[in-house]
Amino acid sequence: MLITHFLGMTLAIGPIAVIVFSRMATSKMEQELTAGFMHGLFRLNTVAHIGITLALVSGGYLMTPFWSILGSMPFLIAKLGLFVVLLFTLSMISVASRKARENQPGSSIRKTMNWARVSFVVGLTIVVLAALVFK
Repeated sequence: MLITHFLGMTLAIGPIAVIVFSRMATSKMEQELTAGFMHGLFRLNTVAHIGITLALVSGGYLMTPFWSILGSMPFLIAKLGLFVVLLFTLSMISVASRKARENQPGSSIRKTMNWARVSFVVGLTIVVLAALVFK
């Protein structure tokens, strides 16, 4: 079950990292070409949704022995709170990227990238907190 959880978190954070770093790599491309490239990359968010679902299900199971002592583990509480934030930011990436495909590519791509950056930082923070909690 732990391997499933690690796989889920990798699938959740990995596509976001690809989106963030690809945006930096496309900074020298023409605007139209960049927009088309990024629209294609935003579809990777589906993989992140699959990963976050795997992490949620496996994490819920792995948390079974810790629910009774949750109040005495502040890093674990922070990790769980950030997981909810990650769920929210991944949803916002989906909404913003859908709007980018339909309406205004320029402004929606910026919004999507802002949410992707937040998701990436939150995801890495979750991994660090997990390492601190479960040493």
